[in-house]
Amino acid sequence: MVGFEFASGSKEWIIKKYSTNQIKNAGKTLIGPDNENIEALEILSYWRTSHASALEYAFDLLENITNKIDKYALLAKRLKRTPSIVNKLKRFNSKGMQLSTMQDIGGCRIILSNLKNVDRLIKTLKKERLFELRNDYIRNPKEDGYKSIHLIGKFKNSEGELRSIELQIRTKVQHSWATAVEIVDLFTNQSLKSNSGKTIWKDFFKYTSHQFSLLENSIYLNSSDTRLIFKGFLEEFRKSKKKSLTYSAFKVFDSCNKLDITKKFSLFANSLQITSEQLKNNTSNGYILIIIETIEGNTFGINSIYYNENEVVKANYDYLMEEKKSFQNHNIVALVSTNAIGGVQEAYPNYFADSKDFIKYLQIINLSYNTLNP
Repeated sequence: MVGFEFASGSKEWIIKKYSTNQIKNAGKTLIGPDNENIEALEILSYWRTSHASALEYAFDLLENITNKIDKYALLAKRLKRTPSIVNKLKRFNSKGMQLSTMQDIGGCRIILSNLKNVDRLIKTLKKERLFELRNDYIRNPKEDGYKSIHLIGKFKNSEGELRSIELQIRTKVQHSWATAVEIVDLFTNQSLKSNSGKTIWKDFFKYTSHQFSLLENSIYLNSSDTRLIFKGFLEEFRKSKKKSLTYSAFKVFDSCNKLDITKKFSLFANSLQITSEQLKNNTSNGYILIIIETIEGNTFGINSIYYNENEVVKANYDYLMEEKKSFQNHNIVALVSTNAIGGVQEAYPNYFADSKDFIKYLQIINLSYNTLNP
């Protein structure tokens, strides 16, 4: 593995090489007590950078292929952030995961209009032998309701070395679900994405995913007329004879009422949009205390306070004070790291904090439930 640095007292670049063992050991160091080791962080950074040109090459190929299949497709690419890499190494340490063999340091995501186009793209990629299927979570969803297809390809970087690039393919509906999970994790300090958190939220997302499967079968799914989408969903619901679908519709309806989900998502999305605007001129690490003030169920105002990383004690104290106030004034309060917000922006560049589609689909499901169960 090759990295680059300035020669001492010079403006010329020199080549710095790291062996596979050094990369493995850097990963082990970062999940241990010496997790801020400068050399280990430098090795991680160089290893990640070595994926950049391979990622660019893969992305250009995918863009060319995808645009011929779905002109409304959204494509995104990213190099995995350091906290995400370290957290994944910790999570899968018992399974023997190593930094040198991690397959999703470089990643592409393709969001397609419908399931038909997902199948067409997969068929083309198999024919071109660019990627190998790793997991089909659309045909076999995860227990929590997550749906996406994961593939792995190997592409040469600028040094001629092969690097693994992960590709995730999903539909617009599935993407709105995944975005919603990410936003709830941010605001409620849960980790639903890692399948841990409050049961009521886990059930809500699991059963919503179940209902979204029906939604995706509707011939009117991509219509601009919400009434037509509702009509299509209702037709699919009536055609289905599965008792489990009736139960999941009730669970979604019940969770929406208990958690006041539509209102919460609107507030979360608005506050994230405002916060992200404020962070545009501030790229340093730190924390954001977000306070959403409400009066009689209506949004009254959104306030956010920035703290640098050295003010963590003050940030947590202010957070505690605002939480105490929230019991009386019913404000929504969250302390979010700037890294966390950056992660959402990075992973969802086209849909950042935009839960409009998710809310629209949710309202259609609940309206159908009310129609069928007056």
